[in-house]
Amino acid sequence: MNAIIKILILEDVAADAELEALELTDAGFAISSKRVETRDAFIQELEEFKPDIILADYSLPDFDGMAALDIVLEKKLTIPFIFVSGSLGEERAVEAVKRGATDYVLKQNLLRLVPSVRRALHEAEEKKKRKKIEGSLRESEERYRTILESIEEGYYEVDLAGNLTFFNDSLCSIFGYSRDELLGVNNRNYMDPETSKNIYRIFNAVYHTGQPGKIFDWEFIKKDGAKIYVEISISLVKNSKGERAGFRGILRDITERKLHEERIQAALEERTVLLREIHHRVKNNMQIISSLLGLQAYSIDDPKITELFQESQNRIKSMALIHEKLYRSENFSNINFNNYIQDIVTLLSQTYSVDLNTIQIQIDAHDPDLRLDTAIPCGLIINELVSNSLKYAFKGRSKGLLHVGLNRDDNNLYTLTVRDDGIGIPSDLDPENSSTLGLKIVSTLVNQLNGTITTGTGRGAEFVIRFSDKPAARGFA
Repeated sequence: MNAIIKILILEDVAADAELEALELTDAGFAISSKRVETRDAFIQELEEFKPDIILADYSLPDFDGMAALDIVLEKKLTIPFIFVSGSLGEERAVEAVKRGATDYVLKQNLLRLVPSVRRALHEAEEKKKRKKIEGSLRESEERYRTILESIEEGYYEVDLAGNLTFFNDSLCSIFGYSRDELLGVNNRNYMDPETSKNIYRIFNAVYHTGQPGKIFDWEFIKKDGAKIYVEISISLVKNSKGERAGFRGILRDITERKLHEERIQAALEERTVLLREIHHRVKNNMQIISSLLGLQAYSIDDPKITELFQESQNRIKSMALIHEKLYRSENFSNINFNNYIQDIVTLLSQTYSVDLNTIQIQIDAHDPDLRLDTAIPCGLIINELVSNSLKYAFKGRSKGLLHVGLNRDDNNLYTLTVRDDGIGIPSDLDPENSSTLGLKIVSTLVNQLNGTITTGTGRGAEFVIRFSDKPAARGFA
């Protein structure tokens, strides 16, 4: 042994103390010893020498070993205490051990001293380790409890039957019950039968899989009868043998959040109804305007003026159709333009009495969605270009082809194409400087979309317009 062991010997015979020390050094112990005979000297050396072990005679002239043992116990010292005496009977020895002595050795049998000291020191070291571990554990538990009591969320532990075994004050505050009222109570006592079934199903899944779970919007009945909503996390608890022993988790009161979400949902539903009504009324008003134009045109004999009224009606109908789509849609910010193109082309075909058996119309739009302030100018452009083709491209022909396409690339850029195989357009046509009202409107709307327009003069006419879904102006929206 390398460490020096400090031994305090309570002995009035110096020779006996020397024999005890010699017995230990011969066994390989490195020791430092001090001998005392009186109470005062014993107490002084306890404080100053701080021995690792005490060897005490049972009876001394001015002091005795039992009184020394009482002093050690009163001071709550954990120093091993071994009686080494020649006059210690078995009855007294048993009494000494019961009082707190570590062991006893008879002077006439000092061979027992070494194993007794060795065992006592080993036990003392083990006790010291356990005490240190227990102290660390208490500190850890104290920190754990401090954290649990400082958080606003409720912490809980339940056994496998669902009975509460441990929880923090926040849980009591959330549920409105005292600790005594909650401890040992089954959590199903505070919920309706349907909720209880759902809770059991989730806890059962955690039990079988071992995977943590979470419960959202659990409706709980407080002590005062009020209903609250809570969110709960669940984890499986296992004992030291690895056996499933219960569950633990965090519980959070989300009543305010739930009520706030309900208010938001109610406001959104109210907004939806309002927007639907607005689009419905706008559509109806545009239909009234279109009807008024139709009535006015009916009383005019000049075909050219009547045609102008018809074109104005078509423009209004193209915008009204967008508001009708929005009115019937669940999404008031975007419009499915594929369906819109189908409807506007059909409307124009009927307006200009196009025989669809002779004029073939192709629509190529892969479900692009457009925002309202993009959809209206884009719809008016389609109205102008398709109307132009249906009126002029196929005069004197028994058949023809009209193609309308709208596609979006990976950069969110749109390409609108209106193409026919009719009589074509002049090669020097400049839409931006055209004298016709229709192309002037198209040019203005393209600028509103912050787009570009190009024309083709091969077989028939072709207009290609490219734009993003972020218009730069608001002229016609």
